[in-house]
Amino acid sequence: MLFLLSLVLSHRTLLYLSFCVSIQGFAGSAGIVISREIVRDLFSGLELTKFFSLLTIIGNLAPLIAPLAGSAIISFTPWVGIFIFLGFFGILLSTLTALKIKESLPAARRVSSDFMGLLRNFKDLLKHKRFMGYALVQGILFSGIFAYISGASFIYQNIFDVTPQVFSFAFELNGISLILGAQMVKLLAGRIKEDRILLIGLALAFIAGTIVLIEVLFQGPFMMLSFRFSF
Repeated sequence: MLFLLSLVLSHRTLLYLSFCVSIQGFAGSAGIVISREIVRDLFSGLELTKFFSLLTIIGNLAPLIAPLAGSAIISFTPWVGIFIFLGFFGILLSTLTALKIKESLPAARRVSSDFMGLLRNFKDLLKHKRFMGYALVQGILFSGIFAYISGASFIYQNIFDVTPQVFSFAFELNGISLILGAQMVKLLAGRIKEDRILLIGLALAFIAGTIVLIEVLFQGPFMMLSFRFSF
């Protein structure tokens, strides 16, 4: 409902648009978190790792489909049509969620949902060193991804002067790489320990990040920079 309300208000002014897009992101994050929690409730061990990889593959189809869908919608309607489409899509998802998604967490494992209980749960998590280590690693990696997402359009189109079509292609390379990486994790799960897979991924991220930094400092060519970003 919060997502749909933000869509209704987003057409008024630039300030309204910026605020409502932020609300859309906030509301949309609930789906990302809850979908992972459902998987955590239903699976464990090796099956959990494989299903998380599958969930990542499905989730990363969006960066591949969204630019093409947006271009198709704008070809026969003004930009407001995108928000109208998102509104109907939100209604569809809300209806399917209300009718089809059931509570996956057994009653015996549920915890208090009051505010003080929530604070106690966060306190316990902050004291859990292993959890905090994994959470910090994921947070740092995602901060790099969002930094790229927020700056890629300006860098590619204003510094390298590429067309929107080329930018879409370069951006889709990242989605393809994420899907391939998730599929690789799914295949390696059970053959290599999860911690070892994580170390391999972090090593690749460090190497690719270092190469990107060097290419930026020495003003490397666009295609090489785009290819390195995809790692």
